[in-house]
Amino acid sequence: VILGIILGVLAPNIFKQLSKGKTEAAKVQMSSLSQSLNQFNMDCGFFPQTEQGLEALITAPTVGRTCSTYDSAGYFGKKKIPKDPWNSEYNYLSPGQVNPQSFDLYSSGQDGQANTEDDIKNWE
Repeated sequence: VILGIILGVLAPNIFKQLSKGKTEAAKVQMSSLSQSLNQFNMDCGFFPQTEQGLEALITAPTVGRTCSTYDSAGYFGKKKIPKDPWNSEYNYLSPGQVNPQSFDLYSSGQDGQANTEDDIKNWE
């Protein structure tokens, strides 16, 4: 009984901390992706277009606008674009709706639905 009471009190705090940790992990990943996108822009003179997506950080775009000065090593140090901590793809728009001169990058958060309260956004 005592163990049940202790778990009943501690469980909500544990889940709250876990959720907070995932939110912070998403912010760190998005910061890293943003830095890579900015480096791509510095070399190429534009941000990857929406249809090119974040994959343009791994391999040179072959559709849409191309970059003659693309770094053969790519712009993201890993071989694969990470999914957010809830195992969903990051949302990328360029030009952005909020940031029309650059890009919008966001995670749909825990609920997996875009444009809801739990979204994690590069503009906030």
